Amino acid sequence: MPPSTFKGLVQDVFLVILARAIPVIGGIALLLVLWGAATVIFQGGSEEAVRDGKQRIFWGIIALFVMLSVWGLVALLTETFF
Repeated sequence: MPPSTFKGLVQDVFLVILARAIPVIGGIALLLVLWGAATVIFQGGSEEAVRDGKQRIFWGIIALFVMLSVWGLVALLTETFF
């Protein structure tokens, strides 16, 4: 059944976009963490490679945290206002 109001249409489009974007962003962030860990493990002899790997791990964890926080905030706002 199509939405009967503009608000319903916007809500449906927004939820569809989020439903597809969140797993993709989460997957990219997880791959970034794993890539950084692999760099640290396999190139542990190089100080520059270890530093680069640790930086990838750090930013991957930050991305996962932000993504999960936004996901939770959207769920909270959706339950509160809609």
